[in-house]
Amino acid sequence: MSIDDRIRAGLTANADFPAPPVERHLEVVVRRHRRRLPLMVSVVLGAVAVLVVATWLAQASREGHPQPAAPIPPAEGAGTTLPEPLNGPGDPGLLPAGTYRYSLSRKEIRDGIVTWAPPRFAVANAGAWTWTLGGGRWSYELDLHAKETPVGFAGNTCEGYYDVHGSEVDFTTVTEYQVGDCASKTWKATWRQVDDGLLMDVTTDGRDLDFLFGAKTWERVGRPPSTPGRPGA
Repeated sequence: MSIDDRIRAGLTANADFPAPPVERHLEVVVRRHRRRLPLMVSVVLGAVAVLVVATWLAQASREGHPQPAAPIPPAEGAGTTLPEPLNGPGDPGLLPAGTYRYSLSRKEIRDGIVTWAPPRFAVANAGAWTWTLGGGRWSYELDLHAKETPVGFAGNTCEGYYDVHGSEVDFTTVTEYQVGDCASKTWKATWRQVDDGLLMDVTTDGRDLDFLFGAKTWERVGRPPSTPGRPGA
């Protein structure tokens, strides 16, 4: 037999010989992955398409329907019940009559009233506050640190009546200015006596006055005058 005939016979025999199990398994795996690859590509492309559509819908929703704004805080004094005005001096109760004083610096006012107060507000209210209580009448005088009261603010004296019932005291203001107010028309406080004076938890028609009237201890500096001044006189 010639060499060519031997090669042809060998090739024919190899073609008829069954493939080993490993080779058959490899062929199955290759065919399986060839089927899975298009499926995986389709799944990935589908997921990308869904994500793109969802993003577009969300953007369109935001543009067509703006997000609600943050809730607006209630106005100062909202929900606060202030006392009815007094027509004259009330019951002085056990609230110790006398003259009291405290001081507020511009920095204390700026730090204490952080919501809205302009710089001029601190200038107009920084100073020594002297209060006089007695016989159901009250008054204060503000000795400013500044040389003069800024334009647009009320004067530096104020008077009115008060009425005590237990640890609560109701105030009425009778002093009026053409520009600005020296206090709320009516206001109230919970008072407590301490060694060096009074602590006042004040409620007015605004957080600014709450701070100015109640942030510091009212330190006693003297007894009340024998005849308290008459508001409005």
